[in-house]
Amino acid sequence: MIVICPCCFARFSIEAALTDDAARKAVAAALKLPAPLGDLMLRYMAFFRPSKRALSWDRAAKLLTELIEPIQAARVERHGRAWPAPLEYWREALEQMLDRRDKLQLPLKSHGYLFEIVADACDVVALRVP
Repeated sequence: MIVICPCCFARFSIEAALTDDAARKAVAAALKLPAPLGDLMLRYMAFFRPSKRALSWDRAAKLLTELIEPIQAARVERHGRAWPAPLEYWREALEQMLDRRDKLQLPLKSHGYLFEIVADACDVVALRVP
C-alpha cells in the first residue's frame, strides 16, 4: 500500500514506514483501540509531542499501549478507586481536552488529566443515580 506524507507529499509504502519496531508497536496499539476514538486519539497524541522535535515512535507506542486496557475494560482507576467508564466517557473526555488545548500545559507527561476527566464524568453519573 502506498501512502503520501501530508507534509512533504513524498510517496512510500506503508511497509517502509513500519520498518521501525517501535512504529509497528505504535500502529498495533492504535489498532487495538475502538474505531470511534481513532481521529480523537491521533489529535490527543499531539499533546505529548515535545515542542522542538517529533514524538518518538517508542513514546507513542508506550502512550497508546497504556490506554488499551482501561478503554477496552471500560474502567478507569484513579486515586485508589475504580469506576465503570464506557466508551462514550472516553470520547467525551478526549473531545473536552481537545476543546481546551489552549489552556493545557503542553507537552503532557501522562494520561492523568484524561483519566481525571473520565473519573469526574463517572462521579457525576453516580451522583445522578437514585
